[in-house]
Amino acid sequence: MTSWVKAYVNGRFVIFKVGGYTGKTESEDPVEDIMTANRAWLSAQQGRYLGLKIGKKVKVRIGNRTVKGRVLRWSRGSYQILFDRPLGLTRREAKKVRVDVD
Repeated sequence: MTSWVKAYVNGRFVIFKVGGYTGKTESEDPVEDIMTANRAWLSAQQGRYLGLKIGKKVKVRIGNRTVKGRVLRWSRGSYQILFDRPLGLTRREAKKVRVDVD
């Protein structure tokens, strides 16, 4: 499951999808999914706006947590940021950064 969140990448504001673990440990709750997120997906347009380069490290701030992540190529020109460690947000922090997009 994936969830939309408000975040800063290298100091620039963006809204993107984050996802936690998949398979047996995957959560059905979107808030819990944000709490354990270990990767993020950005569109090609957002990647160009942020000046992302494949293979480079970026700083991602979600809520009051900052993690570093490596930029990977994803489908159709979009980007994936693989975090060095899971976010580990509290439930209250995860509810604050969540964006309802549907």
